[in-house]
Amino acid sequence: MGVVLLLIGIVPAHNCVRECGFQSAAQVQGSWEVVGCTQAHDTRRHGRILSAVDLPLGGNGHPSEAGLYFAKIGIGTPSKDYYVQVDTGSDILWVNCAGCDRCPTKSDLGVDLTLYDMKASTTSDAVGCDDNFCSLYDGPLPGCKPGLQCLYSVLYGDGSSTTGYFVQDFVQYNRISGNFQTTPTNGTVVFGCGNKQSGELGSSSEALDGILGFGQANSSMLSQLASSGKVKKVFSHCLDNVDGGGIFAIGEVVEPKVNITRWYKITALFIENVSIYVEKSSKFAGMRICLILFLSAQIWMENASTAHYNVVMKEIEVGGDPLDVPSDAFESGDRKGTIIDSGTTLAYFPQEVYVPLIEKILSQQPDLRLHTVEQAFTCFDYTGNVDDGFPTVTLHFDKSISLTVYPHEYLFQVKEFEWCIGWQNSGAQTKDGKDLTLLGDA
Repeated sequence: MGVVLLLIGIVPAHNCVRECGFQSAAQVQGSWEVVGCTQAHDTRRHGRILSAVDLPLGGNGHPSEAGLYFAKIGIGTPSKDYYVQVDTGSDILWVNCAGCDRCPTKSDLGVDLTLYDMKASTTSDAVGCDDNFCSLYDGPLPGCKPGLQCLYSVLYGDGSSTTGYFVQDFVQYNRISGNFQTTPTNGTVVFGCGNKQSGELGSSSEALDGILGFGQANSSMLSQLASSGKVKKVFSHCLDNVDGGGIFAIGEVVEPKVNITRWYKITALFIENVSIYVEKSSKFAGMRICLILFLSAQIWMENASTAHYNVVMKEIEVGGDPLDVPSDAFESGDRKGTIIDSGTTLAYFPQEVYVPLIEKILSQQPDLRLHTVEQAFTCFDYTGNVDDGFPTVTLHFDKSISLTVYPHEYLFQVKEFEWCIGWQNSGAQTKDGKDLTLLGDA
């Protein structure tokens, strides 16, 4: 078995992406339109990715375009390149197909869009409704007859949808050898051929060729490659929040050499990157978040009944002092654990955690005059160095793993002396008022 490498790209979509798309909180500077775009981005992404747990996170941010992470993969013979959004919260790969109704023909992201045409690929094959994959995806179909297509339809929480049919073809990717060299290879994958899109999926704003779902269901590309013996069912996802981009790898795992108390195995590809970024700089919040994502993939991949990748948060310390919250505060009912979502920018905590957490953080500066902006962000004026004036926050997880977040990472600056707390109250943001703990990529 080998390791599959996907290089993750990020491109600017207007000024909003450059200012707030997938960067650390301290880098989100500028107007409140920029801050609003962060919330709008989270709202759209949670409407899609977290619809299964009924969590369109909100606020009253100004709607605007925002950044997203994507990978380039090759499909078909001869292979053609397709840009697909990397999504750890959905379970199928789908791309727009020839003859599609309302599929975007151009993208504001600066990438060339390509419609997949199975007739132009010598290795393509239709997937019938009597195929095992069809039953695997949506259960036995009543009225199925030989020759009928296996159809799919996905309705996202933001009202957008994609419909089409499943096809089978070669997916091209890079395989990593022991010395980190890559060689092209391919595997047969069943994926959706989208012939009708609606809502945001039909817009040129943030348009890509499709979505690459890395969820835990057997219909995902990861599960298919693993079941065919191509890779192991483990992935590593690291999003670079400094220059944009990152790496997504699936397959072989080894013990990493990083300065962490105890570790589960993660993908070999990230050893050097993680070691460099974690040990030499404390500002790569997204890189350290991705370490926890590795752990979530390793632990929860074995439990396919969970809808998303979760980790078990045990405790929060503020300035070295444990936060006084109930022991089950991080268990969100039937959604136990802390959700890791690469499509969310901010971090969200239950109200019973958020309120004492913010009070504890601000207690070191009792003279601050607080104000609320966008009905969500707690802000204040401060002229000093925030790393000197505010405490570090340490998140403790199961298996003795901890993540320290510095003030310049959980605070963001919108004006010369105006700072805001980037963390959010999930109970106040969700439509149904339900609490949950979720860590985004900022």
